[in-house]
Amino acid sequence: MEKLPPHLVARRRTTPLLLAAGNAVLSQIFSDYAHCLDTGIWPSFDSDSDLPSEAFTPVTFEPWMALPPTSGNTPDYESIPEHPET
Repeated sequence: MEKLPPHLVARRRTTPLLLAAGNAVLSQIFSDYAHCLDTGIWPSFDSDSDLPSEAFTPVTFEPWMALPPTSGNTPDYESIPEHPET
């Protein structure tokens, strides 16, 4: 959407293929949820390791988070290692 008038608006129609793909993903999500409810076992997002170095899931920049370069004061996110050494 445009920030200033006139605001341009575009309509989009979802294709049957996209709807089918979304329904397949949703079906799997419901199935996984039902399995968790039945078993009482819920998957974890983080490691179960007792080692301090592995106890946290690494967080890094996603490609869409990169900012356009400016006058040199913006970090170059491409050069930031995905898993820096500790």
